[in-house]
Amino acid sequence: MDKSDCYWDRMEEIKDWVNNYVLFNNTESYEETYVLVMTASYLDSLQKQNVLNMNIPNESKYREKILEKEEYKKLIAYKRVKTLDRE
Repeated sequence: MDKSDCYWDRMEEIKDWVNNYVLFNNTESYEETYVLVMTASYLDSLQKQNVLNMNIPNESKYREKILEKEEYKKLIAYKRVKTLDRE
């Protein structure tokens, strides 16, 4: 078995968990996958009592609320309308 096959298999196992926080298709490059998994880990830590969470400052720039999918869609649609208004 090729080493990279093991890597992609492991990423496939955590794909559902990562997709709770960021869009992950398991078709991204190694570097993109690393950033997405680290971001998901960070966002997951914000929701749990753990050492990382205790060390994240309580400033809003570090603890912004994660939007629900519907809220996110509304925000993106609003931004598109505003962008079109400027043009």
